[in-house]
Amino acid sequence: MGKIDFNFISGEAMTKHLRFIPILLCVILLISGCGSSSQSRPQPSADSSVSQPAPAPQPSSGGNKVDKIVDKIGTAWDALQAGDAATAQKLLKDLEKENITPRTLFTLGAGFYQGVDDDEKNIHIPKKPDVAFKLILLSAMGGNVEAQIMLAAIFFDGKYVPRNLVQTYVWISIAEKNPEYTPKMGEFAGKLKQDARQQMTPEEMEKAEQLLGGKT
Repeated sequence: MGKIDFNFISGEAMTKHLRFIPILLCVILLISGCGSSSQSRPQPSADSSVSQPAPAPQPSSGGNKVDKIVDKIGTAWDALQAGDAATAQKLLKDLEKENITPRTLFTLGAGFYQGVDDDEKNIHIPKKPDVAFKLILLSAMGGNVEAQIMLAAIFFDGKYVPRNLVQTYVWISIAEKNPEYTPKMGEFAGKLKQDARQQMTPEEMEKAEQLLGGKT
């Protein structure tokens, strides 16, 4: 996937944003009830449109809770591959009842994407882009605007999933209608959408319009 510009998220440098990920993870684990480390247990399915999912990471702090989240994301992923979006949405709602919001999923996804190694806060999450992709995808489906933009960037880059300009264009278009979309985000997202559109074939553009209900 290369380097994704995180400036659209907060208007600050990517390194400054990533510096706060361990803090956010600590808060997430505290709110949701952290437990001791445990072995990962996800059983994701393969999909022709994305790279083979990797095993779940084993963070040293709050392992039980993080494993549980990744487990449910894996189940939601399987449902999506089977064309059962309703089950995936239900699992997202179940997570929200446990204070695991789409924003939480995005934060965890960013952590798994970059990797977190913070001895002071005892947060150690290995870099697992495939796990990150699933978390970010489900976060985007749940309405998190940052995840929607990052997902578009992942599809555009094409390093960890097959390059897909249609998905890039569609997810940016969805983000632009999100109430939390900001002008700062637009600086990054607007250029990404323009780049995708310039490279899209007429057939790809037609498909994007169909996915968006004919309005782009």
